[in-house]
Amino acid sequence: MSLCDDDLTEDPDWNPEDEKDEGPEKLDDQLEVNAAKERKCIVYESCLDKLFKICSICNSACTYTKIVHGSYLKIKNWCEKGRKLSM
Repeated sequence: MSLCDDDLTEDPDWNPEDEKDEGPEKLDDQLEVNAAKERKCIVYESCLDKLFKICSICNSACTYTKIVHGSYLKIKNWCEKGRKLSM
């Protein structure tokens, strides 16, 4: 089982009602955020791998490479239909 599987029984103390809904955000607001002030998240690498195996635009399979320098991560991926994305 992967650490990012959606199995709610893995954390019996978690209650979805305790989560704070911050509401929808505008893309323009996200682009103007200073990197030092931006909220940071810790994620498992296996969860990122799961996200980048499938193209978010056309749902076709992807190949990808990761470049890691300390906590910096850059992902380049290509889908079967020729889309190239860098994150």
